[in-house]
Formats: sequence, structure tokens, C-alpha cells
Amino acid sequence: MKKVIFELETLTPLFMRGMDKNQSELRSPSFKGIIRYWWRAACMEDDLDRMKEREKKIFGGLGRAGIFWLKVKEKSKHMVDFEKKPGIRYLFFSMEGRRGNKGVKGIPPQSVFSLEFIFSKDAEEAMIEEALSSLFLAVYLGGFGARARRGGGNLVVKNVNGIENLVVPSFHPDENEKDYPAWLEENIQKALEKIGKGRGENFSYSSLKNASLYLYHMEKWKDWKEPLDWIGRKLQEFRMELKNQENLYANPPVVKRAAFGLPVNIRKRKKNNAEKVCILYKDTGRYASPLILKIHRADKKWYVGVLVMKVDMEGGVVVKTETGKERNVSSVDVEGILKEFVSFLEREKNVIKRKIKLHGGNE
Repeated sequence: MKKVIFELETLTPLFMRGMDKNQSELRSPSFKGIIRYWWRAACMEDDLDRMKEREKKIFGGLGRAGIFWLKVKEKSKHMVDFEKKPGIRYLFFSMEGRRGNKGVKGIPPQSVFSLEFIFSKDAEEAMIEEALSSLFLAVYLGGFGARARRGGGNLVVKNVNGIENLVVPSFHPDENEKDYPAWLEENIQKALEKIGKGRGENFSYSSLKNASLYLYHMEKWKDWKEPLDWIGRKLQEFRMELKNQENLYANPPVVKRAAFGLPVNIRKRKKNNAEKVCILYKDTGRYASPLILKIHRADKKWYVGVLVMKVDMEGGVVVKTETGKERNVSSVDVEGILKEFVSFLEREKNVIKRKIKLHGGNE
């Protein structure tokens, strides 16, 4: 059996719950689920039957084992209390204890652990490379655990053993690498070319086709808290601007915050009472945010990654009151609102922006 072992370090608190809902622990199934998500996002296949068949071969499915299993080895059980910086509190709000809830303690930054891929004897080399390339995308485009789309559970690869003779991305930049954005762009391209055949155009699942990635950097950022707090405050400010443009009682309702994911729960002041209003996706109630925030560290520099994925909420958003009354939202300009957010970030003085080209993405 072939083994590939990664040494990983947390850059931001990782919230991954197990038996104890108030404590985080590293769980192999959670890692495999996220790696599988990024494989699917990179696959860019609009023939769902063909995609699901290959996905099942690599990751397994009902009645069928995949080509690998994972083993996680923790080196520390230390937990971190909740961070009090306002932008970070905004991003991690659901992890914070309130109203009698103890909240969730996360695995702190600078925690090191190993993730071991154990491949079956009959695993095809091409599929091994796809699985490992998916891990690259999971680490460098997003995060793991709860609040992964808002900067939670961000990791970096410190070392890897067992990838000799495999055609996969470089999992960590050399010590003398001075252009981290260029290194990142080159290796994202390698991962996407390994997994995605680019045959599809229209997808019923989250895809990196036509996605956009931006890196932001300030020289003054000295640790993970500063860039994460910055992007958290900026997101909060921008969403407040959108809130002031909404009218939930118009016909049809005007809602804009839905562009950042659903549900959105609101307490709306109406005369002398506070009415609970919820903005939902009508089929499932939930819609994953197309905006993914990620903290990067390289050459003692810190970056914020902003990944914008293309989605279509057309005709699927409803406003529901606590009495059960529903009204359809005619449309939400998700692409336009997220472009506005990117422009909003560029107003910040002293911030350096770099657009990272994605295979099949908008240039």
C-alpha cells in the first residue's frame, strides 16, 4: 500500500466538533468530506453520472470503498478561547458562547498535526494524483471545519513525504520563494488541470468554472489576527451598506445580503414589536456562501484570499415571517453584489491586491 503523509499547521482556529459539541477534535471523515468537495468543484463536469462514477471510484460511496482512507494524528489537545477582535468575532459568531451556550473552543493557530493518505494496492496513479491535488485546493483555497468559508480552519503544508514520481502540485513554496502569488497561481493551475477536464459549462453544484480569486496584503500585518480581523470588519461594513438598501416589505421584496449565503435571520422592528423575518432558499432553506475567505502565510507575509464562486439563486429566494407567510424575491444579483464587494475592498489605503488566474475562470 502506498502512503503519503502531510505535516500540516493551523493558521487560524479550527472548529471541528466531535462527541463533545463544545470542544474541537480532528476527525478523518471531516477532512475527507472537504477534500471530496474540492475535487467536485475542480472537476467541472456537467455529465453528473460520469462525474459521480469517478467520484465514487476515488472517494467511495454506498456499497463501494474508495481508493484511500485517512489517518489523522494530533500532536496537541490544547484548545483556544474565543478571539475578541471585532472582525474575527463577526466571522466566527456562531462559535462564540452566548445566552447560556458555552460556545466552541477551537484548535489554536500554530498547532501541527499529520494527515496520512493510505492508498489501496489497486489504486490507479492518476486517481492518487487527483486525490492529492484535491487536498492542495482544500488547503490553499479554503478551510476545514465550521466557519471554513469565513477564515476558520485555515492550514498550511509544512512538509510532505511519499509523493516521489507523482505529478502533483508543489505543496509548499521554497524558503527562497519571493513571489508567493505567482507560486500559488502556478500550482492551482496544476491541480485544476489534473482534476478538471473543462468539458462542462452549466453545473448544478459548486464549481470553480468562472470563479475568481484575489489576494490582499498589507505590510503591517504581523500575525493571522490582523488580516482576518480586517476582512471581517470589511465584510460587516459592506453587508451593513446592503442592509440599508433592502426593503423586505416591498412587492417583491428587495434583499441583497442573500448574495453572501442563506439563511439570513433578521429581527425587524415593526411599530412597537420586533418581528422575526428569515430570508431562505426555498428548496432547502440553506444556500452555501459563494464567497470563501482564506488566510495565507508565506515568507513571513500574511495575505487574505477572497474566492468568488459563480452561483445562480434565480427564483429560489423567499422572505418568510414568523407567522409563516412567504413572499418570493424576484432576483438577487449575486455576481454584481460580489463584484461590488471586491471593489469595496480596493478602497482601503495601503492594501496590495493581486488577481490569481484560475483555469477556466474570468480574466
